[in-house]
Amino acid sequence: LVVTLAFYLVVFHALANLPLDNPLLFGVHARFWQQPLLLVALAGGVGMHYLLSLLGAEWATIVGIVCALLIVAAQASSAAVLADQSDNTYFDAYADAVAAPLPPKSLLLINYDQ
Repeated sequence: LVVTLAFYLVVFHALANLPLDNPLLFGVHARFWQQPLLLVALAGGVGMHYLLSLLGAEWATIVGIVCALLIVAAQASSAAVLADQSDNTYFDAYADAVAAPLPPKSLLLINYDQ
């Protein structure tokens, strides 16, 4: 897994020539980090299984469930502030700006992200 992760990171960053100062292109670049994070999560799961197997079957189940819940709670609480988009009206304003010049009851066909 380590060799696969290292190969992915080296090849991806060698071929990715996106300027990361542009927020849109940074978002595109960030989407590709999901693949190597899956490998890191898999390695963490294998390590966790090994550590829990040292405890015995009964304690391993309890400690495993508690650890999984704590990891999920930590991730959710750390991202809650960033994920709160309740005041974001960007897409609503954008849709209004796109539809404003159109005549009433017209049909707008869009073939890509505008």
